[in-house]
Amino acid sequence: MQNKARQFSRIKGQVNVKYHGVGDMMVPWKVLVVDDDPDVQNVTKLVLGDFEYMGRGIMLLQAGSAKEGLVLLRRNPDVAIGLIDVVMEAQNSGLDLVRAIREELGNKMIRIILRTGQPGAAPEKKVVVDYDINDYKEKSELTFQKLQTCIITALRSYHDLQIIESSRVGLEKIIDASAGLFRFQMMKSFAEGLLVQLVSLLELNPDALLGHVSSVAAGSPDMSDYRIYAAMGDYAPYAGGTLDDVQDDELHSDLREAMEQEKNYRNGSRLTLFFKTTTGATTLIHIQGINNLTTMDKKLLEVFCSNISIAFDNLSLKTEIEDTQRDLLLSLGEAIEMRSPKTGEHVMRISGISRLIAEQIGLSEVDAARLALISPMHDVGKITTPDCILNKPGPLADQEWEIMREHAANGARLLERPNRAIFHEAAIVALQHHERFDGKGYPAGLAGDDIHVFARIVSLVDVFDALINKRVYKDAWPLERALSYLRDEKGKQFDPRVVDAFFEKFPEILPMLAGAEYHALPGYVSEKERN
Repeated sequence: MQNKARQFSRIKGQVNVKYHGVGDMMVPWKVLVVDDDPDVQNVTKLVLGDFEYMGRGIMLLQAGSAKEGLVLLRRNPDVAIGLIDVVMEAQNSGLDLVRAIREELGNKMIRIILRTGQPGAAPEKKVVVDYDINDYKEKSELTFQKLQTCIITALRSYHDLQIIESSRVGLEKIIDASAGLFRFQMMKSFAEGLLVQLVSLLELNPDALLGHVSSVAAGSPDMSDYRIYAAMGDYAPYAGGTLDDVQDDELHSDLREAMEQEKNYRNGSRLTLFFKTTTGATTLIHIQGINNLTTMDKKLLEVFCSNISIAFDNLSLKTEIEDTQRDLLLSLGEAIEMRSPKTGEHVMRISGISRLIAEQIGLSEVDAARLALISPMHDVGKITTPDCILNKPGPLADQEWEIMREHAANGARLLERPNRAIFHEAAIVALQHHERFDGKGYPAGLAGDDIHVFARIVSLVDVFDALINKRVYKDAWPLERALSYLRDEKGKQFDPRVVDAFFEKFPEILPMLAGAEYHALPGYVSEKERN
């Protein structure tokens, strides 16, 4: 056996036995043969030479040892079947390879067929119980016909697993999207999930895209009005753009037909789905590779179109509610700030800068967007502060200062009343945004990570914006003086991570300061240049 193994070349690699399919899209099935007997390798190649299943041929990968087989599997994670000998360079080489495939590589998709010429070396019952294999055959029983039957059974199983996995991915996207809070992220994820589900269930060519136009622009929409929320295959680079960006005259013609007729349009192997919601918003889905649709496929398309219209209706309603909620929060924040002799631009800067810092320290897009929404509410408690204290031009007396400090707790109480998670987080920010990282803040004297990360971010941004703008009790600071203050208070008043993130993002923050009253110093030096 060792002599035969030495005669077999190191890693045979890919052998294109036969290639079938339409154009370049119908790729062959990959089958890995791991056996140290060249004769077995040659016979397997001969048997599978004219093999075809579902219009696809075989790409044969050959290895003369378990070690070489593992190398090929690392390079080709999409191998459908592994025909693996049990006894090769060692008595249990094949079994060790099976364990490595399932545990080390984590590959649960590949169908593993063990072949042995020495059945006594690895008893079938023990192997089937102890190892995650799909079939166990003696080489002597694998005739031409039985080997082909074995391959067909394994490929059918592998193909079913692919469909299940693809459907799972699509469903996960839809589930994730349902928890989204903001328009673009939610709509994008939802559209991607729907597209994956459709092409997977119908076993379609993955060149597809989904364009949607809201009811605002749906009066007489043009290609430029349709935002591409999801795209696959050749269309993937166009995701995030508009239908007008796609360089495909035939596609544009198909889309116009569907838009003008306001119904689904079929053009050979190209299908454009059209549906309109009750709010007037319209969605177009274009798919390439449609050939013979079964009756079940057509019913699935009908259900899909009906359900997606309802889904987009629900999404549009949810988005409208969230937009209204956001505008109300922002307007209330501005109204509070307008009680002092300055504009509401302060809360806009608080929102934008807080979001940049949140992204920089690694918070998720959803969390960063949520912070941008709630940060303008940090001083909502000042609605309870008397004007004579809020707008006093000079220093506050001790009793006045105690009243001023109450705005943090008062704001938290006001915001906790609505039974909504986002108001709960806004209440935390209102309560904690005057806490200090070193524990010397108020109202609770919290320190470090005991202060919510949202509050740690808003604390810095609020102080910075207050410093560079004129207040009744102080003039605006020069920019460099305010920046020096942030550096000096790193680790004391402010979270060091938040300070670092602020300076990392300062080139993007600087344009947001338009309208601020600071006295900018000429020749500002960035933090990186400074160091």
